[in-house]
Amino acid sequence: RQNSRDGFIDNDFLGRDNTQDVDELSLRGRLVWDLTPDLSADFTTIYIDSDNGYDAFSLNNSRTTISDEPGQDDQEIIALAGRLRYALGSFGEVQVLTTFTDSDETYAFDEDWVFRGFCDGVRCNPFFEFTSTDAIDRERDQYSVDLRWLDSHGDWSWVLGAYTHHRDEDMARQRFGLFTSRYETHRYAVYGQAQFAATDRLSLRAGIRGEAFNDEYADSFAFDLQSNASFWSGDLGIEFAATDDTLIYATLARGAKPGGVNTSATSVLPFIATRFQTFVNDRRQFDTETVFNKEVGVKGRYFDERLSVRLGFFHTDRNDAQLESWIWD
Repeated sequence: RQNSRDGFIDNDFLGRDNTQDVDELSLRGRLVWDLTPDLSADFTTIYIDSDNGYDAFSLNNSRTTISDEPGQDDQEIIALAGRLRYALGSFGEVQVLTTFTDSDETYAFDEDWVFRGFCDGVRCNPFFEFTSTDAIDRERDQYSVDLRWLDSHGDWSWVLGAYTHHRDEDMARQRFGLFTSRYETHRYAVYGQAQFAATDRLSLRAGIRGEAFNDEYADSFAFDLQSNASFWSGDLGIEFAATDDTLIYATLARGAKPGGVNTSATSVLPFIATRFQTFVNDRRQFDTETVFNKEVGVKGRYFDERLSVRLGFFHTDRNDAQLESWIWD
């Protein structure tokens, strides 16, 4: 797929009509291969190359800009995915799923929206003339491996698995000087889920997942942070088909989202007022968020499926919520 156009912005200062242009190329290929009667492979490759302009801001909210340093919205991504499936006969099936992504991204824009000298002749100039560009470059590599065993016998079916994910990300931000950072994460997990059909109308489900998470962060302001955490998630569920048209269910589910580094704080800490330094410094990292949800409900289809009903009641406990906030200095 190829997509190219000049965009819908006219830059009067530069005399150009392509500062918001689009030039995007994407390629995708897939190979499905039955190597033996018991072994099959599925491979996917994706390539994306986007070289787009970014000049979207004007003082009067029109499609005519006067910026002197239009930005970019670029990315180049190579992604690979593979799945191997091996049948074990009466012992079920083993699957191996792998992914790899290599991406380079650039995000930049003219933060002051205008050209240098725009305020010439204005009484308050030069004390309040704001001149700035913001440019962020990221290089990110990540891969994952998921090994799982699936099987079913009679009224039972289950899956057991192990999972790992690694990510490296380098960032360089040019805004009132150069800021660089490196962030690395490692995740390791084991999980399992089982389902039991007690009767033709009643089924039970239980699943659990344990994960170890660690990350490392360092930046050009000499901040060096590391953390290690472990957490679990899981669910219990019951479903009862009261009639051929009505299903009653109940679930208990717990989820967790790893903590991390508050780069919005670390990247500006040296520039904020002294009286805010301690407040922001204590918030350079945020904790793992957990959610515990309880739910009961009913689903049904009636009158020859002309009426569909879904009714649910739930209650959620959310702890250490990862909410966005800010401080105005």
